[in-house]
Order: sequence, then C-alpha cells, then structure tokens
Amino acid sequence: MIIYFSIGAANAVAVDVAPRISDREIIEKLTSIESGQAALSQRLTDLRDEVGTIRAEMKTTQISFREEIRAGQAALREEIRTGQAALREEMRAGLDALRDTMLALFGGLIALIIALFGYIAWDRQTTMRPMQRKIETLSHHIERDLEPEHVDGSRMKRLLEALRELSKTDTKLETVLRNFSLL
Repeated sequence: MIIYFSIGAANAVAVDVAPRISDREIIEKLTSIESGQAALSQRLTDLRDEVGTIRAEMKTTQISFREEIRAGQAALREEIRTGQAALREEMRAGLDALRDTMLALFGGLIALIIALFGYIAWDRQTTMRPMQRKIETLSHHIERDLEPEHVDGSRMKRLLEALRELSKTDTKLETVLRNFSLL
C-alpha cells in the first residue's frame, strides 16, 4: 500500500510493505474462491429453479383459486335466486292470505250493514204499529162521534147551527156564543 503525504511544499511518499505470499497459497485461495463461486452459481441456479416451480405452483393455485371463486360465486348466485324465488312465493302466499282476510272482513261488514238495515226496518215497523193503532182508534172515534162524512156536515157544525138558531130566541145563549166568537 502506498500512502502520499503532503506537508507544505514538500511531498513525501510512504510505502507499506505487504507480507509475502507464496504462489501455492494464491492458487489454493483462488481454487477455494472458484469452488465457492461454483457453489454460489449452483445455488443461484437451484434458487431460479425453485422460483420457477413456485411461480408455476402460484399460477396453478391462482387458477384453482379463480375456479373456486367462480364456482363459489355461481353457487352464491344460485342460492340468491332460490332465496328470491322462495321469498316471492312466500310473499304471494301472504298476499293471497291477506286478500282472503280482506274479502272475509269486507263480506262480514256488508253482512252487518244489511243486518242493520233489516233491524232498522223491523224496528220502524214495531215502532209504527202502536202509532197506527192509535191513529185508527182516533179515526174511528172521530168518524163515530163527529161524523165528518155526513151529508149536512159534521156533528159539530150541525150542533153550532142548532145553537145559533136557539140563540135567536134566547138572549143568554146569544151572549155566551158571542163571548166565545161562535156567532
């Protein structure tokens, strides 16, 4: 090894003397280096082969994973379709049951309305019967007592006429009839 020193304007050179090695030692070391390099070269080749096989395995694994994923997706799609179809059928059945329930309730409501109208008609007749009897009784009494259909007029009219005729001769009766505005 040679070392250069520079001090001011003067330059100095220092030389380090290397230990002496024999040619045989150099050859042995070169041989060992060459064998190590050959071993490293072999290891690199082995590593390349391993990396190649790993890559091939990764490709086959990746392909198998893709196939598994596709198969899983297809199975999942089929399961979703089946679930949707089952849900549709269940909803249809629920809607049919709901429609049937609504029809039954609507029919019951119509039946109740008809029953209510029937009750109203029946109640009106039962309420009207006593009133009809009273009206018939009153009509019978009016016809019997007042005789409104008589040729000369009702009994009241004839009675008033008779009292007016009598009041012409009787002054007391005339005064009474005038007080009640019947003359």
